[in-house]
Amino acid sequence: MGSSAGDTAIIVPVSSADTIIGSWRLPYCEPGLPAHITALYPFKPLDLIDSDDRVGLQEIALRRAATITRFAACGRFPSVSFLEPDNPAFYADLTADLERRWPDYPPYGGVFDEVHPHLTIAEGVDTREQDGIERIVHSSLPYEAVIDELWLIAFDGERWQSELRLPFAVFNRP
Repeated sequence: MGSSAGDTAIIVPVSSADTIIGSWRLPYCEPGLPAHITALYPFKPLDLIDSDDRVGLQEIALRRAATITRFAACGRFPSVSFLEPDNPAFYADLTADLERRWPDYPPYGGVFDEVHPHLTIAEGVDTREQDGIERIVHSSLPYEAVIDELWLIAFDGERWQSELRLPFAVFNRP
């Protein structure tokens, strides 16, 4: 991400994914950043987040039922390998809700016309390395994860840390 102290993001953690992608993901990510699907980055600087923002995040989280996401395929952007969630609309709708609530903070600073929900495996790698990583990771797929929280995370200048963990509404597992 190339982050500075006080930067924040809103993520959906998928920490259990490190069992299959951790050895690939960890060398490429900033310290403290869990496996996740980004809901909104960048968000407000940490020192500008107030109680109304925290309540707004909580309301958005509670409008969603916890779910299970299945990852069955790898995808890629230039120099980025990632896992594709089987329910991208869940994440796209979440991002859209956040963007409506905080229109001054568009996803990725408004650089992309469309946000593609994904779980990054490796970033900054060439095509040959992507081929190898994806071949190995694909052998561990499909993978399912319980998705039950929204996190506000902040960068302190050295590492990312959770500032606020917000549960989604409970669901009954079949």
